[in-house]
Amino acid sequence: MLSLLVCFATVVLWVRGHWRLDKLYWGEEGSLYTVYLGYGQALVSREQDETRSATPYGRSSFNQQESFEELMESGSGRPPTILRDHDWQLPGVGFRSEHTVWIMGLTTYRRRFTISYWLIVLLTLILPASRIRFRKRHRLGLCAKCGYDLRATPDRCPECGTIPAS
Repeated sequence: MLSLLVCFATVVLWVRGHWRLDKLYWGEEGSLYTVYLGYGQALVSREQDETRSATPYGRSSFNQQESFEELMESGSGRPPTILRDHDWQLPGVGFRSEHTVWIMGLTTYRRRFTISYWLIVLLTLILPASRIRFRKRHRLGLCAKCGYDLRATPDRCPECGTIPAS
């Protein structure tokens, strides 16, 4: 049930993300955590800086006019010399680690993790789909593991040796 609830919430965010971009942020001494929801994905970012003071939590919502990169860079006063340490992408998921060295010798580190909504929906539908398959096999009198017909031997599956649940 929880899996279907997460799937439904992801679909709602996915549809909402076509019109609005949400930014949630909170901070502690030396770190700022930000979650961006929109553009068909969720992006989680952690920024570390020795001079950063604690930031209260907050929420912002924007129209779909800026990209994630433009939104994250806007208003940061960051010089254009950002060095990437790690950067990888797989279908539906990605990670980037980068740092900026300021003129006065201070360094800011940023790590980002991105996951697409379609991947979350796919992963949250696997459990309900497997339960439906298991229930159908159980209802038809088939082995839950291999699908062998157990009407003649209800105590043990002759094909794989599985003892069915009562």
